[in-house]
Amino acid sequence: PAVVLPGARDPYQKSSFWEEWQILLPAENLYLLTDHEKATIEIPGLSATIYGFPIMADQEHENPAKKIKRYGKSTNHIAVLYGNLIHDGDSKHGDYSFSQKDLTAGGFDYAALGGQDGLLDLTAVGIKAAYSGSPETLSSDSTASGNCLIITLDNDLLAVEPKQVGSLTWKEVTVSMEEAVDIDGLKSKISELSGPDVILKATLEGLALFDSGFNVPQLQNEIKGNFLDLEFVDRTKVLPDISEIKVQEKTILGQYLKVMVERLKKAEGAQHLELEESLKTGYTLLTGKEIW
Repeated sequence: PAVVLPGARDPYQKSSFWEEWQILLPAENLYLLTDHEKATIEIPGLSATIYGFPIMADQEHENPAKKIKRYGKSTNHIAVLYGNLIHDGDSKHGDYSFSQKDLTAGGFDYAALGGQDGLLDLTAVGIKAAYSGSPETLSSDSTASGNCLIITLDNDLLAVEPKQVGSLTWKEVTVSMEEAVDIDGLKSKISELSGPDVILKATLEGLALFDSGFNVPQLQNEIKGNFLDLEFVDRTKVLPDISEIKVQEKTILGQYLKVMVERLKKAEGAQHLELEESLKTGYTLLTGKEIW
């Protein structure tokens, strides 16, 4: 059986899909904790009582753990709660807050918690509860997400086993344009991280002048098909001083760079942007490269 409790992101309200599911369940083994007056569901085949009040769209954001208590003769008593775990005695309560003491007071064999992205197993501190977290990884910062939990109840024994179910891989990389050497080198570095389930954020840094023919949107269009999603953050810069690149000043290229850099120092706004593009194009042509 599968038991679902409406949380704050999809609260129970009239004319919502929750009401439709009450009339016609999407699956025979689906149980909904949508009754705001009756907090229990009995599953006789498992000798289990499931407890939980739905989050209502128009209700106060009160402590959900204080509204339910263990009762009855079932072997297994499981609570399903949506909310924010706070430390005992914490005076700053958020929406639907409950404490470790509240969880213990309910007397449940296990409490399945929802409301945070990452996995948090409380059995290590003697509390029979855990957040499974989001079943899919939602950002590069959510390193503890993308799991479901397999819970084993055996009288007083409780085992919590995370099982990865998420398929997305979030990656971030910073690429120095100097290390990439040229556009093909940059493509190669980015493509090494590719995959059908990869979401990549690539930050480009360094002197854009070395790849002055480089066009971010065009590169993205060329290789984005190798990723689920690809984002470029362009932090490259046009050199502020001729000394930052090894070019002899007496050469045509050196004289060109010297003049353009001096003009850049005095330019502002739209004129500065135009000069940057001109500098990149001129450098590309004078070094024998092709412009994209």
